[in-house]
Amino acid sequence: MSCLLLGYDVETSCIEDDERQYTMDGKATEVFIASARRIHEELEAPCTLYITGITLRNFRTSLAALHGHPLFDMQSHTYDHIRFKTVMDRRIDGKTTLYPGGEPIDIAISVARNKSLIEEFFGTECIGVCTPYGSYRGLSDRIDLLTILNKLGVKFVRSYGRNHHDASPVDIDIQPFWYGAQGYPDILEIMFHGWIDAHYRRLVGYEDWDAYVSETKKWIDMAVEKDLDLSLCQHDWTSVLHDRDMQYTKEILGYAKRRGCQLCTATDYYSSIMRKREGYGGS
Repeated sequence: MSCLLLGYDVETSCIEDDERQYTMDGKATEVFIASARRIHEELEAPCTLYITGITLRNFRTSLAALHGHPLFDMQSHTYDHIRFKTVMDRRIDGKTTLYPGGEPIDIAISVARNKSLIEEFFGTECIGVCTPYGSYRGLSDRIDLLTILNKLGVKFVRSYGRNHHDASPVDIDIQPFWYGAQGYPDILEIMFHGWIDAHYRRLVGYEDWDAYVSETKKWIDMAVEKDLDLSLCQHDWTSVLHDRDMQYTKEILGYAKRRGCQLCTATDYYSSIMRKREGYGGS
C-alpha cells in the first residue's frame, strides 16, 4: 500500500520578499492553522508541520491549539529558514536566482535552537528537519551537515526537493533512503516528490487551484500504480492562498484516501521504516 506523507512548511514569518505579498498581511499562518485542523480532523488525515522558530514565536497562541494533537506531527524547518545548500532557483520568467547556502556553524545553531523551542513548546520530541528550499540529492554530498544533524539527534530529513536542474519536479522513483554511504545509516531522507506547491502554482498562476489539484492527483495515481510512497510539500501561506478554507487541499487528501493511500506523519513513517529494516536484520 502506498503511503502519502503531506508535509506543510509553516514559514509565513520567514519567506522571501518576492512572495510576501501573498501572506495575507502576515496572517496566513493563523488562517492556515484553523483550516488545516478542521479538514484534517474531518478526514482523520495525519500530517507533519515543519515549523520555523520565528513563525512559532510569532504565532504561539494559534499554534497552541495543536498542542498534543494526534494528527499533527511537529518538526523543524530551522529557526530562521536558513538554507543548507546553495540553490540556483529557476523562475517562470526564465531568470535564475542564486540563493547562497548558510555556513555550517549557523545551520547548527539554527537547527539546535529550533529543536529546543519546538520540544519546549509542544512537549514532544523533535527528530526531523525539513531544509528550506530543498536541494538536488538532498544531503548526499554534505557529510559535514549530516554530522551536525546526527550530533543534534536528528533522525530524518526532508532535503531532497529538487531535480538535477535545481527545480521541480522530483521523480517518484526516487524513494526515501538511509544515509548509510555517508556514514549515518540511522538518518533517513524523506524527500518531497513532484512539484513544490509554490513552484507549480507560480507557474500556472496562484489562482488556478484546479490545475495544481489535477497535477497532484497525477502523482497520487503514479504512487498507487507503482506501489510507491509519495511525499508532498505544501506551505501554510500557499495552502490558504485563494482558498482560506483549504477545500482544494481537502480534495487532494480525499482523493488519496479514495485511491487507497495510507496517510501518515513523517515520524510514524520513520518508525515504520526502521522497524522493517530491523526485521530484515539491519541496513
